[in-house]
Amino acid sequence: PAVTFVAQTNTISRPPLLPSMGGEVAVASKAKGAPGAVWPLWKLILIALPQLGVQVLWCFIGPNSAPYMLHLGMGHALATLNNVAGPITGFFTGPIVGATSDSCTSKYGRRRPVILCGLIATWVAGMLFSSAEHFFEGSTAVYFAAPMYWIMDVTINILQTPHRALVADLASDEQQVPMQVVFVFFMAVGNFLGFSIMQIYDVPVEHMLE
Repeated sequence: PAVTFVAQTNTISRPPLLPSMGGEVAVASKAKGAPGAVWPLWKLILIALPQLGVQVLWCFIGPNSAPYMLHLGMGHALATLNNVAGPITGFFTGPIVGATSDSCTSKYGRRRPVILCGLIATWVAGMLFSSAEHFFEGSTAVYFAAPMYWIMDVTINILQTPHRALVADLASDEQQVPMQVVFVFFMAVGNFLGFSIMQIYDVPVEHMLE
């Protein structure tokens, strides 16, 4: 008698997605072909808008970190070397924060809790960094401000990484490239605004808390 082989297809089961889980709902809806699953581009642009403010932060702390360290009494070589904080922290923080937000199971979504934590941490770190000379006298302030600068770079990456991932979650395949262009545009505008803000004072580092 003929032997019939039946191929069995393994199906990977996924847990039901919560309505509050941002991009995952959009992905599930698109897979089912549900109407209205694709977010309008203008809504995605509004969600991406905070990247403008993040870029203002980068534009300000980048060129002003070394002058601020010199202002606090650090040597020229160390003040310049301290700028490696940005690339180093970004290299490690981005993947770690991205993986953490991917595995987040909060009822508020995967990205939102991490974004909120990054926002609060950035505000606290920025206030401490800029007020170092008000907390400490003499050269002691620089020993507080230098590591706080590294911490602030980490917190900004914690804020920025899941925010970009959130927009990627919500965007359809056709919207991925346009949204990356939107991010680049917001970064350019943020750089312009950050540079313009620095022109208000002749020496911006002398007005850190103003």
